[in-house]
Amino acid sequence: MHKGKISNLKRLPSSRYGNPRYQMKIDGWTCRTIPDSMHAYAISNSSEGSEVTAWIGTYRGAPAIHSLAFEDKKGHQSFNP
Repeated sequence: MHKGKISNLKRLPSSRYGNPRYQMKIDGWTCRTIPDSMHAYAISNSSEGSEVTAWIGTYRGAPAIHSLAFEDKKGHQSFNP
């Protein structure tokens, strides 16, 4: 589990099926959304600087987001499994 702010947010080319993909840095880890996962729909260009809790694993040998929870200003989490 990694807690930190989203930085270096970059939109990647869409998946083969047209779904969005992103690359970002969280807690010092550079990771990507898994192609065709719902996590990419929770992220937008305005997500840069947002506090998140992320479960980062691997997908095809590269660091990838397996779960993502955004934190609001009161410290509550909005979970995106």
